[in-house]
Amino acid sequence: AGVDGSAHPHAHRGCRGVFSRAALRLVFDLLAAVEGLVVPRRASARHHHAVDANLADVMKPTAQPIDTSKRTEVIPERTLTAPEASHITRIFLVLLLVPMLFEISAWLTPGKTNLLAVWTRTGLQRVLTWSLREGGNGTHLGNEGWLFDQRELERMLAHRTADAPASEAVTAFAAELKKRGIPLVLVAVPSRATLYPEKIREGRYWDPIRATGEKARLDALRKTGVDVLDLTEPFWKLRDRKQVYFRRDSHWTPEAMKQAALLTEKHLREKFPALLGTETPLITATILTHLDAGDLTRKLDPRSPDKLFGLEQAEVVSIGGIELDPQSPILLVGGDLMWIYDDDTQHFGGDSSAGFVSQMALLAQKPLDVEVWPNPNLAKLDGKKLVVLVSPMAEVLP
Repeated sequence: AGVDGSAHPHAHRGCRGVFSRAALRLVFDLLAAVEGLVVPRRASARHHHAVDANLADVMKPTAQPIDTSKRTEVIPERTLTAPEASHITRIFLVLLLVPMLFEISAWLTPGKTNLLAVWTRTGLQRVLTWSLREGGNGTHLGNEGWLFDQRELERMLAHRTADAPASEAVTAFAAELKKRGIPLVLVAVPSRATLYPEKIREGRYWDPIRATGEKARLDALRKTGVDVLDLTEPFWKLRDRKQVYFRRDSHWTPEAMKQAALLTEKHLREKFPALLGTETPLITATILTHLDAGDLTRKLDPRSPDKLFGLEQAEVVSIGGIELDPQSPILLVGGDLMWIYDDDTQHFGGDSSAGFVSQMALLAQKPLDVEVWPNPNLAKLDGKKLVVLVSPMAEVLP
């Protein structure tokens, strides 16, 4: 016990040792009595010492002899024999030949054979995706089910010098506007690989991963008179709060689209305040939910893309009461990013008036005119005082 009367923490451990020793001694005495060798308890102390020695021998573990002839042996890895390798090669060639035959037959004869070819492609793609974690058809399967266009990754890895020219379509359009005296604001939207590099290769990234020479090439474009609004840094900050891109679709999310509209409207009010309105138009707003598997998933499995990864959801706000005006001094020009939530042919679309054009018209407080990129109708430039081009970075700086 301790000084304060409490039990010592190791007291019962010692008691167990005493009891165990007494039990062993009792067993030893009983065995000796059976053999007629028991000695009375009042025997001499020398007998007790002998019993203690015997107990020590009983409780002492027996050491196993060491066999010096034995050594640690590493089992060699099994290698394929020539017949086994030949057999595997044949199987692999058959697996490649079967879909090729279906493709050839589908090209020669339509109908059921074509359907059979589609089923074969779908089955093989699911094996590649679910078992081997591989993409296909120009689509890269990244981490956590993210899909990337292979061309996007190749652009990130390609070596570009600072003096590499911008897109011919962009430079030609800018030259035409400069000749007409119409300023151009280029809204450059960063790629998915730039904003989500950890979905391609795991790691911790403190800054967006730009293509080689991207900043210098944008500066060179600015020197030609193009007002470049680079959304890379604002979107990099936005991705910590909201998802900027879909996991399996190449278009931006409604949240990113709204942020782009806000940044563009702020930029225009600073540079061209006289062209924007000051009165908020009367509108009606309706929240809509769109579900889609994504255009990148369709490249992997065009037959049933929703079965490969499932559907993604987009909540958009349909804005009513805003009409386009061909006489507007501002012309918005863009492709899929600008039309993604307004065009019913787009995967997350539907004629919902919930895209970039509607958002910009609401923020600018003025009706706008629009044109499709990359082949705009130059006749629409007549009477325009400002052109805003919304384009992915990969199309501006290929």
